[in-house]
Amino acid sequence: MTNARSNRREESVVAGYDPARCPRCGAVNACAMAAGDPRPCWCTRVVVPAALLDALPDDAKGVACLCAACIANAAAEGDAASC
Repeated sequence: MTNARSNRREESVVAGYDPARCPRCGAVNACAMAAGDPRPCWCTRVVVPAALLDALPDDAKGVACLCAACIANAAAEGDAASC
């Protein structure tokens, strides 16, 4: 029997986005869900700039977490181009 997390990972990789990697820069994103960790992901405790989320391709949204560096850089720069 497979679980929802492993299905999500398999579907995401097929779609072109690895849930364990940032969809902007490709760095490891330390996503708890992708790692199978039952605890909430670190990204649930940070504010992600709306412009950064809006700049993601539609098929990447909800598939993989952005990495901490992309979020921090975008927040510091005030735009979605930084990463």
